[in-house]
Amino acid sequence: MKAAGCTAILFSSLLFGLNMIYLKKKNIEEIKQIILFLSQLKTSLEFSLKSPLELFEDVRNNKNLSFIDRSLELFNKGWPLEDAFNYSIKEERFIQKSEKELLCALFSFFGLYDKQTQEKRFDFLIREFEQLLLRKEDELIKKERLYPIFTISIGIGAIIVLI
Repeated sequence: MKAAGCTAILFSSLLFGLNMIYLKKKNIEEIKQIILFLSQLKTSLEFSLKSPLELFEDVRNNKNLSFIDRSLELFNKGWPLEDAFNYSIKEERFIQKSEKELLCALFSFFGLYDKQTQEKRFDFLIREFEQLLLRKEDELIKKERLYPIFTISIGIGAIIVLI
């Protein structure tokens, strides 16, 4: 009975460490998708005479970011687009707080200024997310082996305390 309990503790602690790695990798993938989304939105802005909402809808069809679909659903229910976007970003699970704040800054300028100013701000946002992506990838490389070892060590400590 004790052996089964010990095995369960070790197994669950290993799974916890692997889950932490999965969440970090998922966050990195989301950042890559955000960079593509912002780049495509910027390009569409440069070469199109469409309204910000039309550009947003066009770009949405090409990316698999759930907050875009959710924000457009809320917009269609009568929410202002900026509020719908900000609410959808804040509800996103795999995007961390600092990334959410950067994304919410998008609607502080999108559709409000001339194209050159918007392009400069898009460049700034894209650069920020690219730097963030590099930091996250470096962090994952450094901690990818550490998480399972650390969580298994905690599991072994828990077993020792319980025995």
